[in-house]
Amino acid sequence: FLTLFTASMPDEMACWVHRGLTTSDIVDTSVNVALGRTAEYLAFRLSMLIQNLDDLFNVPTPRVAWTHGRPASRTTLARQVDIITRRLTLVVTELLISKSGLSAMLSGPTGDSAPPRWEEDLNDPSGIADLGRVYSSGQALDRVDRMPWVSAMTTAATALESVAQFLWDGIQRDEFRFEGTTSSSMPHKSNPTQLERVWGLARLVRGLRVALDESAVMRGDRDISQSSVERVAYPQMSHLVAYSALELLECLDNIAVDSDVVASICRVYETETHSFSRLLNAMEGGMSYLDARDAAAGK
Repeated sequence: FLTLFTASMPDEMACWVHRGLTTSDIVDTSVNVALGRTAEYLAFRLSMLIQNLDDLFNVPTPRVAWTHGRPASRTTLARQVDIITRRLTLVVTELLISKSGLSAMLSGPTGDSAPPRWEEDLNDPSGIADLGRVYSSGQALDRVDRMPWVSAMTTAATALESVAQFLWDGIQRDEFRFEGTTSSSMPHKSNPTQLERVWGLARLVRGLRVALDESAVMRGDRDISQSSVERVAYPQMSHLVAYSALELLECLDNIAVDSDVVASICRVYETETHSFSRLLNAMEGGMSYLDARDAAAGK
């Protein structure tokens, strides 16, 4: 098999195929190469999203910050989008770091058949040289090495969900104008289908993480109970996160900020957003906390 398999390969590639070949070597190493490239691709897409968010929302327009469904304090669009983009930047870093933890196995079970020159060949066309570690022994790769990648992908899905929530809130309050497709037939409603998809897909990604967590521990040896999960979960997780990022990038093309509406909402809730300042002033004037709280609330 190996003779036929490597016959059509150039020597610089054939030398990477070892003589203690097992199916887990091929599958495990190939999957890790694919996961590493997926991390790079998603880091690139998230960087694009960060730039587009900055271009659209990095303006000093005053805005109301909400908690528990009620106005809480005054802020600005620029400050709010800065929090979101910093979170996405951390995800980009986490994705790239996760790649360095992925590994390859280039020898057979006994570790005595490592291919020649693999330590020296830095022009490896397969992508193996880009992985963080290369093992020359062992029956199967440790699944724990992949858990940082799984964690980074789950964090990415949740971060994208938070972006969708930020956009949704602004659209529902008419602060952001949206010209794309909505899920409601009612003319007065604007429910962007792309944002709803991102919410739902983030739940699926978190569910896939649970299955992969359960498959991380090798019970004496790797078996089909692990690979049957991995061959479904890794591709699905990759596609779902990538699709969510693309959906948000497309959605941003159909959004515009209505600064007049944003500012008018600030004026409407002027009293509420300064309630804590009034509470502190009352306490400094000698009121107890409970009396100052009632006074600040207008009771």
